[in-house]
Amino acid sequence: MIKLGIVGSDNFHAIAFAQLCNTTAGTQQVRGARVVTIYGEDAARTEEVAARGQIPAIATAPEEMIGQVDAVLVVVRHGALHTRYAVPFLEAGVPTWVDKPFAISPDDAALMLQAAARKNTPLSSFSTLRYAGCTQRFLRKMRSYGEPVTGSIMGANHGAGVGPDAYGGLPFYGSHVVELLAEIFGYGVCDVEVVTHHSHVQAIVRYHDERIVNLQFLGDVAPAWHVTAYGRDGASHLAVDTKDCYKRGLEVILRMIRTAQRPHSDDQLLETVRVMDMITRAAAQKRSGQ
Repeated sequence: MIKLGIVGSDNFHAIAFAQLCNTTAGTQQVRGARVVTIYGEDAARTEEVAARGQIPAIATAPEEMIGQVDAVLVVVRHGALHTRYAVPFLEAGVPTWVDKPFAISPDDAALMLQAAARKNTPLSSFSTLRYAGCTQRFLRKMRSYGEPVTGSIMGANHGAGVGPDAYGGLPFYGSHVVELLAEIFGYGVCDVEVVTHHSHVQAIVRYHDERIVNLQFLGDVAPAWHVTAYGRDGASHLAVDTKDCYKRGLEVILRMIRTAQRPHSDDQLLETVRVMDMITRAAAQKRSGQ
């Protein structure tokens, strides 16, 4: 039984992961793991999450978990805090998964990867939308059309009830779009062009080869994601269904913990942060009139 610790209680993901391990029954249960402790900055919220997820212990500091857990999930909402919370676990050799966005700055992402490399600690991060059943079925369908070379991805640029500048701004929800880009169209982005209009951001992403993709980060809309992809022999559309993404994502995390095989390389983890940073900086320049 893998003993998991959760760092961060402000995110619904903390409840989702805890319930999948601790309270869910039947086919939706994730077997072989228990969430045994949680740390959060807001005491009342942390107690609520612990109660809803039947987490037996609340840590007064994240480092208390070291020696008590087999792995840790860092699910603090603000991506700029992830390095602070993840590095002590990585340096202690505790397998670590970091929620999206992995980091807001490429420098912070590099710090986590360097800490993991020093101790050879398994580390990963991803949007669970990558592993939703519908996303993986879409990928299998697209393979029959050849590798995707162009298309579009659109999604909300901030969560329901969360302002566009909260939790680090565009990367907080925009990272879902960039993660879907990496999962479906792959890696190797070389540059971006950005247009902004009110709360909306549109980015044209170019790869080193012929691939080109239109990303739309939509403000003041329901949190939903849509993908259209074209291969040489056909095209398809995906409306992302999130109903199983937490379960399937957690299964990928547990596989990494059990095998020490990471689902993404350092370069792949860095690229998603770098692309999101390029888009965020270009959008800020557009809005400032520079």
